[in-house]
Amino acid sequence: MDGRGRDEHGAGGMAGLAAGTDLAPSADDAASRAEALDEVLAAAVAQGLVPGVAAAAATAGGVLYRGVRGADLAADSVFWVAAMTELATAVLALGLVEEGSLSLHRPLGALLPELEAPQVLEGFSRNGEPILRAAARPITLHHLLTHTAGIGIEFWDATLLRFGRAAGVPPVLERRLAGLRLPLVFDPGERWLYGMAGDWVGRAIEAATGLSLAEAMQTRLLGPLGMTDTGFALDPGRAARLAPLHRRGPGGMCRAEPPYAADGEYHSGGSGLFSTVRDMLVLTRMLLGRGVLDGVRVLRAQTVAAMGAHQIGGLRPAPLPAARPEMSCDVALPDAGDPGWGLAGLVDTAPSPHGRGVGTLSWGGVTNTFFWVDAVRGVSGVLLAPLLPFADHGALAASRAFEAAVYAALPRDDGPGRRSRQG
Repeated sequence: MDGRGRDEHGAGGMAGLAAGTDLAPSADDAASRAEALDEVLAAAVAQGLVPGVAAAAATAGGVLYRGVRGADLAADSVFWVAAMTELATAVLALGLVEEGSLSLHRPLGALLPELEAPQVLEGFSRNGEPILRAAARPITLHHLLTHTAGIGIEFWDATLLRFGRAAGVPPVLERRLAGLRLPLVFDPGERWLYGMAGDWVGRAIEAATGLSLAEAMQTRLLGPLGMTDTGFALDPGRAARLAPLHRRGPGGMCRAEPPYAADGEYHSGGSGLFSTVRDMLVLTRMLLGRGVLDGVRVLRAQTVAAMGAHQIGGLRPAPLPAARPEMSCDVALPDAGDPGWGLAGLVDTAPSPHGRGVGTLSWGGVTNTFFWVDAVRGVSGVLLAPLLPFADHGALAASRAFEAAVYAALPRDDGPGRRSRQG
């Protein structure tokens, strides 16, 4: 494949993008939108922002666009979506909350004995020994989903990186159970810090259902939504379609070995899924549909609303300074407003310069995989650019350009209950 393919939801061709172009309803709308969005992806690759990219967007009426650019990528390429896994894991956990199998606010220690007596790392003694104390309160599912449990990750916490090396704790992406045994870095509920809480959400799902996370995900989410190319393992067919990972370094971009263990001891609810741009768009479309897609209800509408509502009171997400620069750059926060955090990601509290409405839910994965769900404007999108480190300047620029182009190309007659011509 030459990486210039687009699936059945777009027409071929390239055209210049004029931001803010008024696309009047006509028989040519679909082709015009597709050509404009094609150009954005093509420019991102041609300018060296990303080695390749797959992107898609949808409205309440249906699929607006799906496309791919870059060598060695195709419309059905499979990507390690990393922390985008948390979106699926959160949906699964909240479905169990609806059923009463999990509780948002009860302590999880009874269900997960490993969390019954958490300890907080306060620092190190003069001779380098860790100083630990008992946590002031128990951990709840709400803490885990909102990243306020005190659970960090080595990518963005130098203290945890030091502790892990001193204590012989394996890196998180080795997917060994011993790698989950890190102390907290603050008491639950006192701050926000992004970390590997999603892995513990996955463990809670397993304990509540008696199933492996892969089985629970397949029977309760992936199967019902028809996400046939998503899972925690790569069968031979999907392995053959795996998008190559690249790394940007001082000399430019080059191929990189995957940083995850293929034979881990547990399924990672925080970063373990492989998927396609088509499947990940399906997941966002279900959320855009307030918990239902194509007649299949996954969550109640009020649960979906809670996912995109600020959930942590006076706390706010904070920038993440890189502790492992080979995995992530420093992570800044959006320029617009004072972003909050919901039950599955960042929540915009002000309109963004490129079009997002207030309450947009978004986040990304370490290989520069991104999603957003904008209930106010009625649009969702996915962009997958298999590149390390996370928050790479080129990947962020490509993501912003695609988002802006999607909002510029929204058909004026596409609203709730109406079907776009590309659906």
